[in-house]
Amino acid sequence: MASHPILIASFLLFAVVYAGFGMAGSGLILWLLFPMYGLYMAMSEGISKAYISNLVPSETRATAIGLFYTSTGIITFFSSLIAGLLWNYIGIQHCFISERSARY
Repeated sequence: MASHPILIASFLLFAVVYAGFGMAGSGLILWLLFPMYGLYMAMSEGISKAYISNLVPSETRATAIGLFYTSTGIITFFSSLIAGLLWNYIGIQHCFISERSARY
């Protein structure tokens, strides 16, 4: 499937961007990372739907896409909730694992 390399590249970009968010030492770096995050979204959004569509029979395609986005939404909700609680009650440095936050 031709979309595999693009999907893998988008996930690698996602990892780089989120690592960069965790290690950013200045606002300038954040300004550079946000367009890269948009590039990740553009690379992965349509291709992930197409990939899921190719994995399941046509009669269950909508259910599979709905299940994928439901499970992704639930996981994102809980990860955001945990990050928000850490940020609010323990400190921002505990939301990101980086060399700087390991010293706190």
